[in-house]
Amino acid sequence: MVRHTDISRRRFLAGSAAALVIAPTLLAAGSAAAQSTDTRVINTDGVRLRSGPGLSSQVYGPLGSGLAVTLLGSAGTVDGYAWSKIRIQSSGTEGFVASTFLSPPRRGGLPIGTVIHVATAKGGAANLRSGPGTGYGVTRKLANGTEGIIRGYPQSANGYTWYYVAITGTGGWLASSVFATGPGTGRPRIEVTDGPLRVRSAAGLGGSIVGTLPAGTAGEVTAEQAQEANGYVWINIRFFNSARTTGWVASNFIRWT
Repeated sequence: MVRHTDISRRRFLAGSAAALVIAPTLLAAGSAAAQSTDTRVINTDGVRLRSGPGLSSQVYGPLGSGLAVTLLGSAGTVDGYAWSKIRIQSSGTEGFVASTFLSPPRRGGLPIGTVIHVATAKGGAANLRSGPGTGYGVTRKLANGTEGIIRGYPQSANGYTWYYVAITGTGGWLASSVFATGPGTGRPRIEVTDGPLRVRSAAGLGGSIVGTLPAGTAGEVTAEQAQEANGYVWINIRFFNSARTTGWVASNFIRWT
């Protein structure tokens, strides 16, 4: 016999267990001054991000276990469940999830924003997977030296510690045994998606503006560690404009190329 609680739980979950980062254009971010910086992680694969609190609200897509989000506040109880408003830290997308699928981040491990590069023991390719574990499909083979940035909190499975890593053009889960911290042989590249974009001298809205760049401007991530401030993840970028502007930008206004 299937318990009623099992059926209710499944209504929250999408069919795919793949860890996805939702595009930042789905929902507009609110005022940074009014937003919380309380970090949580998604604790179950396939959790549905919705446009509002309640099971009848539009579904934007499944979220993967371990994905880091900012808790923006409680949205009350609807359909018998408590709901929370969140922002995905890697994209800036805002939406609502059932509060039961949010947990405090696991302490220890490598912090979000750590630059890593693939470094396998025998020099072969590393498997980037759709979820934290060997049971998830391989989405990409990564050559030694491929560089990325940690964008989620650690998960343990199959005897390994897994991290969600943003790699140029994609993202996925890597076992910590196949990468090392620090720059590799190539820098992740980005493009401004929402301009004019203000580039700042320091991570956060308090940094002075060192440049303003239009949408479409390309650049590469520097060796500086990403930082969290004012409810956003800030990335240090060296842009390929004529002035070679270098500074900090909020990650929800750029995309990986």
